Amino acid sequence: MLFKDIQGNDNIKRQLIQMVDNNHVGHALLFNGPEGNAKLQLALAFAQYLNCDDRHDGDSCGVCPSCTQFAKLAHPDLHFIFPVGTSKLKKTKDTVSDDFIEEWREFIFDNYALGTLNNWYNCIKIDSGIINALDCNGIIKTLSYTSYQSKYKIMVIWMVEKLFYAAAPKILKILEEPSENTLFLLITENRAAILDTIISRTQSINIPEFTNDDIKNILIKRNGLSEQEAIKIAAVADGNAATALSCVLMPEARMTAFDDFISWMRVCIRSNMNEILPHAEQISKRGREGCTFFLKSALSLLQQALFLNETGQFIMPMPENQTETFTKFSRFVNKTNIINYNTAIDKSIKNIERNGYIPLIMTNLTIALCRIIKQK
Repeated sequence: MLFKDIQGNDNIKRQLIQMVDNNHVGHALLFNGPEGNAKLQLALAFAQYLNCDDRHDGDSCGVCPSCTQFAKLAHPDLHFIFPVGTSKLKKTKDTVSDDFIEEWREFIFDNYALGTLNNWYNCIKIDSGIINALDCNGIIKTLSYTSYQSKYKIMVIWMVEKLFYAAAPKILKILEEPSENTLFLLITENRAAILDTIISRTQSINIPEFTNDDIKNILIKRNGLSEQEAIKIAAVADGNAATALSCVLMPEARMTAFDDFISWMRVCIRSNMNEILPHAEQISKRGREGCTFFLKSALSLLQQALFLNETGQFIMPMPENQTETFTKFSRFVNKTNIINYNTAIDKSIKNIERNGYIPLIMTNLTIALCRIIKQK
């Protein structure tokens, strides 16, 4: 990936380029930032720039043998570690990142290096994942060898907060005293969940969320939207490119998300306890990551409802059978209660991510939304 292909983040790009040009590259960088921002894109562009044979004008050349291999995510000195788990795609239970390397490359290309953790879990058909001890052993073994082709061996660890607590000590020494010309690029969305002993061994780079203009340009470039459509979506994406891209999913996927959301909102509007408990239980069956994704999708739809209620316009064209339903629902969302909607759902997402009991969380959230709707 080239720096010029990444929207915005000009200050971060300059910082990374200067590290290389001034020969001040540390042994471990921590790219920290919210979901749907450019942290993985920047890490990949930095890795490519570092090993490019003909850097010029503040970017990789894009055509040398090293760049060609980096573009395919197939450079022999580029290695990846990411959360994995027992999958229907693999027969063995003791899976490691290398078992899914082809799926990983496809995931990066299909999502423009902006995919979410839930996107990844869906891609390899698992409910949740960790970075396990076997992968940590693999890191030590891989980095014990000399670089194969380029000056630097690069180990990208995506979602390092998913590092299994019992496996973390295995890589502390190599993080502190790596072999010569070895670079760790750690990617995280939750810096607070990483062991202090790991953070102390890294140089942290905080990556901001995208601006609305950045997201607009991504949608125009990647999805071929008109500027008007892209501006509408960017307005409700809240800096999250993954959320924006989800708004332009294939119609079938949008239909499923829409139907599930409307069904839930109807239960909230009726406020019938005999419906609330069974429906909350049904949503809970999605699992921890599935519920998290569902609630993030709900936040996006609530923002779209607010936009419709305030402007009378749809962010994206909807099928005719959805238009009337969504228009009726939008009257329950306004500038005042959207804050309460967001607060309640955000709190529930955090509780789910902290391993709270999902049926209870979803029940309490549904009841809270019943109250918000009544106070419209």
